Formats: sequence, structure tokens, C-alpha cells
Amino acid sequence: MKQNRWHVTGTLKFSAFISWLLSCFLLLFAWVGCTEEKEYAAKYMRDFDLDKSVQMDLSDFVDSISIIPLATTDASLIKHPTRLAYVGGRFYINDNQLKILAFDRSGTFLFSTETLAGEGPNEYSSCIDFNVLENGNIEIFDALKYKIREYDSSLHCVKSIELPKQVLPASGFHKISEDICIFEDKASLKFYSLADRQIIKTVQLPFKDEMSTIAKAGLRETNGELYFSNRTPESILYKVDLESMELHPHYGFDFGNKNFDWRDLPEGQNVSFYREYVISNDSKAFVADKFVTPNIQMCFVVYNKRMYFALYDERTGTSRTYYNQEYSKPQLMIPDLFQDNTFYYVCEPQFLDYVLDARLMSSESIRTIESVKEDDNPVIVCYKLK
Repeated sequence: MKQNRWHVTGTLKFSAFISWLLSCFLLLFAWVGCTEEKEYAAKYMRDFDLDKSVQMDLSDFVDSISIIPLATTDASLIKHPTRLAYVGGRFYINDNQLKILAFDRSGTFLFSTETLAGEGPNEYSSCIDFNVLENGNIEIFDALKYKIREYDSSLHCVKSIELPKQVLPASGFHKISEDICIFEDKASLKFYSLADRQIIKTVQLPFKDEMSTIAKAGLRETNGELYFSNRTPESILYKVDLESMELHPHYGFDFGNKNFDWRDLPEGQNVSFYREYVISNDSKAFVADKFVTPNIQMCFVVYNKRMYFALYDERTGTSRTYYNQEYSKPQLMIPDLFQDNTFYYVCEPQFLDYVLDARLMSSESIRTIESVKEDDNPVIVCYKLK
């Protein structure tokens, strides 16, 4: 009996020791987790005080403004631009996911893929997204036909790649190598191998159904790096690790007690409910889009029925926030493209007065504006940052 009692007592002591050891490990992990979170917050979170915002003054952070009127012809008319790209000295515009229009850097019309839209063997039915190759060829993601079609500069179809139905639903397409491309959905990023003809990895995204169209964002390449931002009013910008095919938090934008967490909203509402919530809820800051350079982090915020622009400059360690006063001039709207330290904004002619600051423009650009008519094609406004 003594031996059994000693055996039981020893077992209990050993179990207690193991429990104590596990508790220590849990406390250690919790402490490490808190420490890492604090270190992340100190290094990557950018704090802003919207109550100290001032009215928009482009001269504070914009070096110069130039404009590029896009040629207006029957073949080049633009109705609803959904994406702007600038590759090899050419601007490419996805017009209403129906066609791609190309213009040179002066705005001269080059071509449109509208003649390729149709049901023929070398034609496309939809243009959800596109990619411009180094040789100037254009790849069109034709989701309705489960294909990626490649066209040369003469608009001849040189390649047609069959896709499995698993790539859908998808709202975006981004090619990261000759073999790998990413299909973006509101709930996931799908890394697809063209050689193996299969999805090799799926990264699930935090989202709320029907709210994934509130913010612009999505996949965006800047300075050779690929970033991702949820199409919900979230404050975190992620960097895409192309080797591991993972997302890592890159920068966050903190507005204190005005922070908004979209996860607290009720499920099952339609998109109009969420849009109305963003518009009517004055007390919370809704992040609409985010941009970064090696030295500057920026975001556009909807707060108190205004559009705000928040900027953190690492060179000076300072943060600034500006608001667009209704009907005031000039304003800064969410750009359609950020590249080479420049915001590009596709603007309808009738709204040019609201987005231009003559103090930052050359006399030539000012004369060009005077020749633009209200029924002309949109104008690309270029804001070169300091």
C-alpha cells in the first residue's frame, strides 16, 4: 500500500508540475504575443487625430500638378473607368469591364479592344481585369468563358488559356510571374499555377458579405512590391509575400476612439444598408483606401460626412490630416492609380475646377484646361508628391 500511495502521490506531484510548466509557457507566449503586438504597434501603426485636421491644402504635400486630356473620338469614348494602368509610356483604361482603351502619355488615342468583344472563338465576353505584358501584349481575364486571352498590339489573339471553374468567383486578376497569377475574390486570394492548371494555395480573407465593395483597395503593385487591402473600411494594409504566398500586416492606421470595426456590423444585410451606414455614421472613421512609399504612409478616410486624407512622413516623424470641405476648391479625391510617387485621378471635365490648384500648375497646363470641353473624354490629373 505504501508503494501504491507513493506512486499516486508522485503522479499527482508530477501532474501538478506539468500543469505549472504549461501555465508558465502559456504566460510566456502571452507575454511574447503582447510584446510582439506592442512592437508592431510602435513600428507600423500610424496615429492620427482627426479633430486636428485642417482644410485641404494640396501645396503641403504635392510638388506639382499636370493634366492629360484623353482624346475624344467615336472609338475612344469612356463611360465608366474601373481601372487605370500606366505601362511602357501608355495609359490603359478598363471601361466598365467591357473594353480596354489605350492612350499614349500625351493622351492620344491608340486603340480599343471593343472590336474583340463578342462570342467568336478569339473574342472575349467579359473583361473583369487585365494585365499588360513586357512586350506590350494585353491579357484579358474573361470570367464568363473561364479564359485568359492574350492579344498583341495589332489586337490578334495569340494565346487563350482555359481556366477551371474553381477560380470563380473573382473580382480581380494579377499576374506575378510567367506561371503564377492571383485571382482576387471578396473572401479569398487564389494563387493559380498556369503550368499545373490548378489553384495551389488559397488565402482566406476577413470580410463581411455584401460589404466588400465599400472601399476601393484590393491588390495593388507599388515600387515593385505587391500590397493588398480589404475592400471593406479596414485600417490594415497587407504586404503579399510572393514566396510563401501569404499576407503580412504592413501598416495600420489608428484614429483612436474613432476607429471602426466592420466585424461588429450585423450579417445578412444588402450592400445599400452598409453604404448607408458608412454615410450616416458620423462618429466613426471608415478607411476607403491606402497607399505607401518607402518614406510615407497615406490613407483616405470617410468621417463626419467628409473625405479626409491622412499622411505620415517618416522623414520628419509627423502626421497630418486634411479634409475636403464640400464645394470647396481644391479637393483631393481617391486616385485611380499611384505610381512613381504620383497620384493619377481620372476626372470628368465638369469637375476639374474642384481638383486643380493653379499655384502648382505650369502656364501650359492652365492653357490646356481652357481648351477642354464639358462633353470631352475624361482628363487624367497627375499629382506629383513631394
